[in-house]
Amino acid sequence: MTTDTETRGPTAAAETAGKASDGATTVRYPSYQLPSVPPFHIDVPEGYVAHPAPRALAVVRPASTAEDARFIPNVTVTADLVPAGADPKALLEAMVAAQASEVAAGAAAESDTPGSASQRLCRTVDGVDVIQVATVWVLPVRYAGDVAHALTVVSSWADGAGAQVGHTLRAIHESFRVESGQTAGA
Repeated sequence: MTTDTETRGPTAAAETAGKASDGATTVRYPSYQLPSVPPFHIDVPEGYVAHPAPRALAVVRPASTAEDARFIPNVTVTADLVPAGADPKALLEAMVAAQASEVAAGAAAESDTPGSASQRLCRTVDGVDVIQVATVWVLPVRYAGDVAHALTVVSSWADGAGAQVGHTLRAIHESFRVESGQTAGA
């Protein structure tokens, strides 16, 4: 891969920004046409670490776990482009329906943030009953193609892991905020 400045030099790149030599339009990433995920922040308490993972922008989990731990409690952050104006409740329902053989939906979780929906879930992972809280936010900024970002935060912990684990994960989950003019988080 090369950049404009590598192939044409800085002057040529400035003069032809937006147009390739063959007349094609040059589209840059990130841009209105090809938006990147907006910056966000999430609080990572002492004893926990944050890192990316396959299909996740962020995973927050304990820095160390017992060798015999069958499930590692965690909070994940993912993003998708969805039709602008999509209903977060409908997106969450579709996510749960797509995993219907694996997930049992519990009561709707409280969410007082406009453009969001939350749901309590239960599933079994490698023989461990896992409790989850999933929240989907649809951000209000529309991009080319009439799409917007949907960000999903899911907290997961083993049933019976203790109130402190659930409380810590809930605090991490609730600390999620999108930075910029977009809205997510309470």
